[in-house]
Amino acid sequence: MSAWAHDALLADLAGHLRAPDRMVWTDMQIGPSGSPRPDVFIMQKSYSKPRPLSFEIKVSRSDLRADTTAGKWSSSLKFSDGVVFALPDGLATPADIPERCGLIVRKKEVWRYVRKPTLTPCQPSRDAFMKLLIDGVGRLHGPEVPQPRRVDTWAPHKAVRAKFGDAVEKAARDLVAMQERVANLQDHERREFERVRAEAKALKDAEILRFEKESEAMLSLIHI
Repeated sequence: MSAWAHDALLADLAGHLRAPDRMVWTDMQIGPSGSPRPDVFIMQKSYSKPRPLSFEIKVSRSDLRADTTAGKWSSSLKFSDGVVFALPDGLATPADIPERCGLIVRKKEVWRYVRKPTLTPCQPSRDAFMKLLIDGVGRLHGPEVPQPRRVDTWAPHKAVRAKFGDAVEKAARDLVAMQERVANLQDHERREFERVRAEAKALKDAEILRFEKESEAMLSLIHI
């Protein structure tokens, strides 16, 4: 049995696979009821070569053997170019994985492919794409939304006040407030810079367009 829990390994793999040119779904059933439900499903953002790929997470040898013996993984080939088994390092070897399947393992610090899958181009049906679009929105694995900075200072302030008195506690609180103001000011300056740059670009584009129109008008007068 691995030290990794199934859901934790799934989330870790999804984060590893996420990229600007790739969409990543987790625990998404691809198709109608009874269709395969890969743990992780990826697709390139490409009209001509989407290269859909399914990943099966296994954290125990018994679960791995049950899938490979029954051939459950092969049902994903209806919607995928290939299937990859994703395991914690040391759980299995390539010999334990079906020949056409890939194997990616979670090392101590990073994921590594031990074997790439054999790919057979597959074109998911229109219904599969619609399901990914409509039902799959909530299962898309994307970057975490940044949260506003919040500093929990009550407990530290209480401990400082008990030891050194209100004067030192007030100084500590003021320091934290100053740090927050500095961070907010930096954010404001960055946003202002982006706004000014966008306005400058818009003005430049407008001037170029005006110059082009005036040049065309002058040329037309010359040819008259």
